Amino acid sequence: MNYEKRIKDLARNNITRTKLNPKVVETWLNETLTDAGHLEIPGVILQPESQLPLMRYKIHKNQLLVDKVSADSTARIHRALFVYSLGFYEMLQKEISHSPNRNSIQNSVWKVFSILLEYCCKTNYQMLVRGLQIEHGAAIAKEEERFNEYQERMVESENKLKSEVGMLHGDNERMSKEIEELQR
Repeated sequence: MNYEKRIKDLARNNITRTKLNPKVVETWLNETLTDAGHLEIPGVILQPESQLPLMRYKIHKNQLLVDKVSADSTARIHRALFVYSLGFYEMLQKEISHSPNRNSIQNSVWKVFSILLEYCCKTNYQMLVRGLQIEHGAAIAKEEERFNEYQERMVESENKLKSEVGMLHGDNERMSKEIEELQR
């Protein structure tokens, strides 16, 4: 089910005006994140496919409980993701619907919104990147080493080929001279 259809279904059921059932919110988040995987949005985690998106992002209720986040706090985090993303989207659509430049305005607003989010979590983002570097540092180092070894082999092969081309060029000149002498 696509994003717009989920929004219309929710609006039709007035679900946003009542207390949100955590399971409904969790389902909506998983479906929306699954949908996002097909839109080539940067940063979307697609693997492993066997896991629900909230598990891939490590914000599933079970993961958060393991990380000492209470069930109430987890429900509040999920609800905030739902309400603020959907609410902001609906408000923006409503407020710019009359404008002939609504696509341009929407793009600008989303750009500013993403900048503000990045700004607000800049230090957290930097800590996340450092965490990923630490977590995957060994794998990255191994891949860099493999790449460097491959690059060295390619340089060696290139040098051998150049040497062989030089020898063949010399042989060709020598044979050309011999042919000229034989033809005289």
